[in-house]
This record gives sequence, structure tokens and C-alpha cells, in this order.
Amino acid sequence: MEQKNYRRGFWPKERCLEEAQKFTTRKDFKRGASGAYKAACKQGWLDEVCAHMELIQQPRGYWTKERCQSAALKYSTRSEFAQGNRGAYNKAHRQGWLDDICTHMIEPTKPNGYWTKERCLKAAAIYRTRTAFKDGAPSAYNAAYNHGWLNEICGHMDIKHNKFTKEECYEEAKKYCRRIDFMHNSPHHYSWAIRHGFMKDICSHMEHQGNLHRRKIYVFEFADHHAYVGLAQYPKSRERQHLKEERSAVYKYIQKTGCNYVFKELTDFMDKEDAANAEDEWIKRYANNGWIMINKKPGGDLGYGPQKYTKEFCAEEAKKYQYRVDFKKRNSIIYNYASRHGWLDDICQHMTWITRKPHFWTKEKCLSEALKYKSRKLFQKGCGGAYAAAIDNGWLDDICIHMKRPVPFNLYWTKERCKEEATKYKTLKDFRSSGSAYNAAVKNGWIAEICFHMKRAAKPAGYWTKERCIKVAIKNETLSQFRKNCASAYAIAWRKGWLDDIHNKLKEN
Repeated sequence: MEQKNYRRGFWPKERCLEEAQKFTTRKDFKRGASGAYKAACKQGWLDEVCAHMELIQQPRGYWTKERCQSAALKYSTRSEFAQGNRGAYNKAHRQGWLDDICTHMIEPTKPNGYWTKERCLKAAAIYRTRTAFKDGAPSAYNAAYNHGWLNEICGHMDIKHNKFTKEECYEEAKKYCRRIDFMHNSPHHYSWAIRHGFMKDICSHMEHQGNLHRRKIYVFEFADHHAYVGLAQYPKSRERQHLKEERSAVYKYIQKTGCNYVFKELTDFMDKEDAANAEDEWIKRYANNGWIMINKKPGGDLGYGPQKYTKEFCAEEAKKYQYRVDFKKRNSIIYNYASRHGWLDDICQHMTWITRKPHFWTKEKCLSEALKYKSRKLFQKGCGGAYAAAIDNGWLDDICIHMKRPVPFNLYWTKERCKEEATKYKTLKDFRSSGSAYNAAVKNGWIAEICFHMKRAAKPAGYWTKERCIKVAIKNETLSQFRKNCASAYAIAWRKGWLDDIHNKLKEN
């Protein structure tokens, strides 16, 4: 089926009503005409335009654990599961089956600023309790908590006024290594401990974080005997930065070779000067032991703290440019710094403003500009004025007809392609690493059929005892490795509060 892209405002109420008449159930309506369905949802017309449709209600006791699991396999995230099959989701949540039946799901990463107050409110609307909201949409819950919206968006929910003893708060705090994790994951225990003044006692086991004056040494060890040693205030955050920043030596090496790596913290926090010396020593130690170092610079560099510029310095930099747009593109750091301090107009007085006359962008000029680009995204970035004029005047489809539009995810991965991709893997866990093919198979309900040849590694209920978790954990050097290599055992140990004992066993070994 060819996917159509409709302009904003294309779906008025009459069109949505006309489109809805072609379907007998809401599920078919959503699949067959997603644009009309979303418009009806957004404007609050859904009940009215779907009044003729059949409501499918299951008999009491219909949703067993097996049926919930079968329903969950059609979705790649918990939020899609909750919206697509609320009956199965609510039953699984009430019975405590969610963690078991949602192990295949991937929680998508949202960009910074995604969770606005309106989105959090929409996400919270489908839950009856704060606990259910926290379990089903943790990102939305945390955003609402951090911005102070929680009481407002959870006004429709049932509130339980819990009272805790000091011992209960301590048992809960033992699950976490940092106060911030304790605060986000157990806000009731956390706030109770603060109000009653025993926070310091129950958090004495937690690690202190680094700062500008305290650093820790870490290493990336690659499977082909290459290594990268560094120092950081927050090692875990630094690990994530290395995997995202294109200029990072670690990122470039992974992109070039595709090697697996192990991330280790080599030292405790120490004074920044000691850490600088220790970094150099660790680089030499790895090199002497036969490792090939991918560090671009020698050890001992503490990096740059918050830079402070004077107005005169920014003015000297601004003199190099004739237009503000060039200043912003070529030196965004100083441009933004001057903007925040209100110096921009003063230091850019010599610059020439690039202004267009009204109606400068005719259809012919927009077409001429559009021919320079291969996609709409590049067109928008390269010449925002022409792009905006084309949208306002309805020319965009005409002038972009030469551009290639990306094949939508759900159209590329057909059942045959997913099946062909699945034959390359022996286990479901390995197939999951393929990403797009796996997600398409889950979303369309093909996963059981195309993965029939794979080995099953599911464990029976109650399999992960404390002894088995410890036995598996001691094969790893750190808790983070334990979590990566055996997520199911780590999750059980976390829920049961065994992580401290496992951590002590790892130290002994």
C-alpha cells in the first residue's frame, strides 16, 4: 500500500467521519487510516466518528498469562502495548506479569525536551494509580516528577497515603548505589526519609559522585586487544557520551571495526591532580601489557572546565564575520555565550543583515533552490526561507518531486524479509540485536512463526534463586557486566534486594 502524506488540516471532522464508515472496528480504522484516526483522537471526535463500530469485549477470565504474552508479542514497547490492547495490559499489570511478558520490548529513547506537560498528561490519563503510571511510562513519570507536574497530572488517580518505618526505608535504599536513583525509583520512601530525618543513616552505603575536583579512571577494553583509558567525574555518563559523540576516539573505533567492548572502572574517586597522574600510569601499564592504545592524547589532561569569555574577546571573534549566520555556524560556542549575556547586538554592529523583500520566494525561486538538495530534510536545513515559503504556499510537493523519500520502516520489512533475516540467528536474543527486522516481526505478530527454528532459553517461574543469581554473577567482574550478560537474573536480584550480597561476593573474588 502506498503511504500518503497529508498536509496539516487535511482531516476535518466530516472527512474523518466519512473515512471511519469504511471500517467495522477501531483497530481496523487505526491500521487502515492512521491519519484520520489520529486527527479524530487529537480533536476528541473518536467516539462520535466510531459510533457505528463494534466494541469487542472479552468475557471475564479471558486474559490468562499465556494470552497476555501472545498479545504482548505484537508490540515493541510497553506504551504501544498499553494503547493497543488495554485489556491485556491492565490484566498483566494487576497480576504482576508485565516484567515476564515484556522482556522482548525496547524502551525507545526520547530526545531532550520531548516530555512536555501536555504529553505527560496524555500518558498519565490511561492509568488509575501512580504506581501503574510509574511502571508503564517511567520516562513520562520522571519528567513530571522533575518538573513538579506530578500532583496536577495525577489528580484523577487514587492516592495511597503510605507510612514507612525506618527499617522499611533502609531495605528500599539498599537496592540503590546513588541517592538520585533512590529518589527517582522510590520517591515515597525517599521523601518519607527526608521528612523524618534519617536519610543520612539509610544512605550511608551509597557511593559519592565525583565533581570538578574528584575523578575516577575508567577503561574501554575491546575484543581485538585495543584499549582506551580516560578519567571522568561521572564514569557511567562518560561511557554514554563516548558511544554518542562522533568525535570520540571510542565512537570512531566502534564504527570502524564493530568490536565489542567491556567498560571498567579502574580506581575509586581521587583528587584531580592524582587522577591525572594515575591516568598516565594506567595508559603506560596497558601499553606495557601488550594492549594497543587508541587514545589520541597522552594521559594527564583534565579537560576544560566552564569557560568564561569577556565581552572584548567575543567582539574580537565577531570581527572575523560579515554575517551573523556565519558567526553562529562557525563559532556557535562564543555566539551563544554572547547571546546569553546580551552582548550580541553590540558586538555585531558591523555586520550586514541578510533580509528578503516580501514575496521574494516565488515558486520558481523555490524550485531553483530545491533542485540543490536530495531530500526535504536537507532542503529545510540548507535554505529554511525557501522551505517555509513553499509550505505556506502549498508548493512543497511540486518542487520536491525529484527528491527521494525514505522507505517507511513498516513498508520495507515485509514478512519474507523478516523471515530471511531471522534465519541468520540461532536464538531470539541474537535476532533482537538486528533491531529493525525484530521490531517489525514483533509489531506484526510474525515473531513466533519466523523464529520457530531458534533455541528457547526461557526459565521457569522461580528458577532464579539467590544462589543461582550469585553463581552467575561471580562469572562477571562488575555488577554492570552482570546486568548486561544476564539481565533476567539481575532483574530478579534487584527486585529481591540481593544486589548488596552479590556485590560483596564480587569483591571477595
